[in-house]
Amino acid sequence: MEPLERLKKSMPLRKAFCTYVCVTFLCVLLLSVLTIWLCISVQNYLLPVSDEVVLTIWESFDDDRTNKYAFNIKMGESPKELPFLIGVGGVKKAVQDAEYAVTAIERNCSSLSPKRRLLYQTCGIVMIAGPAGLSFGGILLCGILFYKRKLKRPIEILTDAAERISMQDLDFKILPESGDELGKLCGSFEQMRRALRENYQKLWATVEERKRLQASVAHDLRNPIAIIEGHAEYLQINLAKGTLGVEKMSAIIGNILQAAKRLESYTESMRTLGRSEEHEVRRKEVSFEELYKDLTADLSIITAGRGISLVCQNDIGEEQVNLDADVLYRILENLIGNAVRFAKREIRLSFSSSAKGLEVRVEDDGNGFPKEVLNSQNGYFVPKGGDREHSGLGLAICRILCEKHGGSLRLSNGREDGAIVRFSLEY
Repeated sequence: MEPLERLKKSMPLRKAFCTYVCVTFLCVLLLSVLTIWLCISVQNYLLPVSDEVVLTIWESFDDDRTNKYAFNIKMGESPKELPFLIGVGGVKKAVQDAEYAVTAIERNCSSLSPKRRLLYQTCGIVMIAGPAGLSFGGILLCGILFYKRKLKRPIEILTDAAERISMQDLDFKILPESGDELGKLCGSFEQMRRALRENYQKLWATVEERKRLQASVAHDLRNPIAIIEGHAEYLQINLAKGTLGVEKMSAIIGNILQAAKRLESYTESMRTLGRSEEHEVRRKEVSFEELYKDLTADLSIITAGRGISLVCQNDIGEEQVNLDADVLYRILENLIGNAVRFAKREIRLSFSSSAKGLEVRVEDDGNGFPKEVLNSQNGYFVPKGGDREHSGLGLAICRILCEKHGGSLRLSNGREDGAIVRFSLEY
C-alpha cells in the first residue's frame, strides 16, 4: 500500500485528472448498462415477450363467397393441420383464390394491473434518467475526489503560509505532502520563506548593530561637545573679568579646535559608513598581477610615511580575476591605515585564492586587538575607548564592503602579539 500511496502522491496533476476521469467514465458506463439490464429484466418479468403470431387466411370461392380464418401459431414452427372448409351437404367447395397474412401479437401494459403498470412505466423512465443521473453524479464525484485528494491540502498549506508571511511570521516550515506540481510549489514557498527569514534576520541584525553604533557614537560625541562647552563657559566668565592672558587663550582655542576636528572626524566616518552600505559592487575581469603591483605601490607610500615596512606576497600570480578593484582598494586602505597606527616595525600583506574567491591576510607586529573588538566579530567592531574613529568605524566599513562583495571579514591575534585581519572577496 505504501508504494501505491507514494505513486498517487507523486503523480502529476494532469495525469491524475485523466485517471480520475477515465475511472469515473468506466464506472458510469458499467452502472448504466447494469441499470438498463435490470429495468429490461423487470419489464420482461411484468410483460413477457411472446413468440406467437396470428395467421390470417382469406379464401375466395367460385360462387364469390369469401371466408376469413385466424389461427395462433408460434414463429419458426410448422403450423399444425388446419381444419377443412366443408360446404353445404358435406361437399368441399373449390377455392378460387386464398390470401395469407402473419401478424405479431402485440402485448402492452394496458392489460396489467395498476401497480404493475406503474412499475413497468417507472422502469422505462429509469432506463432514460438513470444513465443521465449517473453521468452527472460521476462528474460531480470525480471533481470532489480530485479536489479533496490532490488540491485541498496543498491549497490549505499555501494559504496558511501566505497569511503567516503577510503577518511577518516566518518561524514555521512548509512541508510538501506530495511530489506533484502543487507539492513542488509548496517546496518553492518553503525556499522563499527561508530566504525571507534569512534576509529579515540580516536586516534585524544590521538595524540592531546600527542602533548600537549610533548610541556608541552619540556617547562619544559628548566628550568633545563637553570640552567645547566647558572652554566656552570658561572664556565667557574670565573674559568679563579680564583675567585671561594671550597664552592661556591660545591654549583654550587650540583645545576647542582639536575637539571640533574630532567632531568632524566622527561625522565624516558616519557618512563614509552610510556610503559603504549603499555602494553597488561592479565586478570587472582584471589581471591580478597588474592589480597587485598597483596596490602594493600605493600602500607602500602609506606605510613608508610612518616608517613601517610593508612585506607583500602574491600566491595568485597572473590569474584573471573578476572583482571590483575599487572595493579591494578601499578595504586595504582602511586596514593598512589602521595597522600603521599600531605596528612597531612591519606589516605583512598576502594574497591567495580559494574556492570562495580572493583571500587576503593583513598582519602587523603591534599589540593585537582588544578583547572587546574580538568579541564583536559580527558587529561593527566598535571598542571602548582608544582611537575609535580609526579602529572602530574603519573595520565596520571593511566588513560591509566584504559582505557586499560576497565575502566576509575575520579578526584574530597572532601567537606572539600582533593583529591579524583575514577577508575574502567572491569572484
